[in-house]
Parts: sequence; structure tokens; C-alpha cells
Amino acid sequence: MSWLSEVDVGIHRPGLAARAGNPSMSEVIGKADTARREMASLRGIGHLAEIHMVGDSESPIPGMEWVLDENPAPRSRIELRVGQVWSFANGLNVLHEVVGFADNDVIYVSWLPGKTGGTEESIHRGGFVHLDESNFCHGAGGGQRMPVEGFVHPRGGVAKLVFLSHERHHSAGITWCTVMGSRQRHPCCPRTASASPLWTKLQQMAVRATAVFTDGSKASFRDVAGYYEGSETSKSSSGVALYIEDANDFVGIHITGQPAMTNSFMTEMLALGLGVRLAQSDNLTVYSDCAAALGSLRLRQAKKI
Repeated sequence: MSWLSEVDVGIHRPGLAARAGNPSMSEVIGKADTARREMASLRGIGHLAEIHMVGDSESPIPGMEWVLDENPAPRSRIELRVGQVWSFANGLNVLHEVVGFADNDVIYVSWLPGKTGGTEESIHRGGFVHLDESNFCHGAGGGQRMPVEGFVHPRGGVAKLVFLSHERHHSAGITWCTVMGSRQRHPCCPRTASASPLWTKLQQMAVRATAVFTDGSKASFRDVAGYYEGSETSKSSSGVALYIEDANDFVGIHITGQPAMTNSFMTEMLALGLGVRLAQSDNLTVYSDCAAALGSLRLRQAKKI
């Protein structure tokens, strides 16, 4: 989502303020340094504490040496999140990459060590790990589950957060990475986000609704100077309309895009996403065109007359 920040669009998760002294890597690096942001993303590093914490003695992670110039994060547990790769003392020479959560389980894929002369190597810094797969789209390790407690309180007591290189694909159907390093960390359960006041209000508005309509639009403006310069100013917006059949009326919200947006795609998709989520909550039908809502209202009004 980082590219959306260029047009001042992003996702805010209320109730999940960063732990004191443990900022996200985007905060540490800043928007301007795209090279460092890309490297942190390639290494799967989301927060400073994952790679640089008080008491660390391991060697720097290749490409992330600059982080040693930052003040280390205080000792704390690391929240589980998608994209992390963990190893456990009793892990039988296997790495676990978190790919999702379901109920009280962690969904993960397994990274296995390479082999030399038919003998399986131990997983170590600079070594190779791979996913066996029949094609590039479906990993053989996919679909595995482990209770969250298995990650938070691993048998053996020692857990390490492992950093891998970017994935590479072999023509034989193997996806492999290089182990770039690790940090001993103590995982903990991810916090649950609380609902934002806006979302709570939308849910209240949708209680009486029988249908949801969404749409987006873009308008362009050009003054005389812009005409000769070939430039124009764009304005994008979208809306979510909730139809209240009992009152034969609509309620909803209007979303206004930033001037930097040159089309209505992002605002329209945001409205559609909100509409679909509201529809799932109340088992409603979504119509992704506000003109359809107006037509429906006119038809109902005509029938009553």
C-alpha cells in the first residue's frame, strides 16, 4: 500500500497504536528513501524491534546495516503478523512462514533446508531453504495450521525471527531463498483492532437498510493557462448509499479524493469495499452504481403515486 501514500491514501487501523519505542520501518526510514524501504520489505521487516532491539548481538542483516545507527527498540515481545518467518528450538530443521490466521490457528508454509550429496543440511545463515511445489502458484507446504499458542509458547522455549532473501524460482518447480540472518525473539498474540467511530456509525446506518449502492466519478477542470500548457486539475469522489425501504429514502457517505488523483478508481474501490463489507454484515445486496439507486428510488416513488 506504500505507493498509495503518494496520493495521500492509506489504511488506518484504529486502536493499534505502535508500541512505545517500536516504530514501523516506514516511520524509521521515511517516505523519501525508497531504496531502504524496498530492502526492509524484501527482508520481511515490519517494525524496528524485529531487527534492532536492546541486547542484540547477532551480525547485521545484509542490506540493513544502516539500522545500527538508529536507537534500538526496548526489549519486548513481537506480535505475530503475516510475512514473518520463525524457527523453533524443536522445529526439526524447518522454518514457518506466517501466511494468515483462522480462528485460533496460525496458517503457515514450511521452508525446508537444501541438500548436499543427498544429505539434508542444517538451516544456517547463508544457507538455502526451499518450498517443494508442483507449480509456482501452489506451495506444497500450504494449508498447514498450528494453534497460536504453538507460536507464542513454542516447545523448547527458544524462538527466532528469521530473515530471508527475495524468492527465486527454479524451472524445475522449486521456490528457494537464502537465509540472511535471524534474531532471538519472543512472539506474542496479535492485538485485535477496535472498530473506528466511522465504521460503528456506518453499521448503525445499515441496520434498516435493504440494499447498498456504490459509485465513483471524476471531474476535470482546466483554466485558460492550463489549456495552452496541456495541464488540468482533477477531482475524484465516490459514495456509499444505503436504501431504507421503510422510509423510501437513502442515507450514506461521500468520499472525496485528493487533488493528486487522476482517476476515480481508488475512491470507487474504497466505496465498493465499504459497501461489500456492510452488505456482508447485514446480508444485503450491493449495486455498484449510484445511478441504479436513483433509478430504483424514482421507480418506487412513481408506483406510490
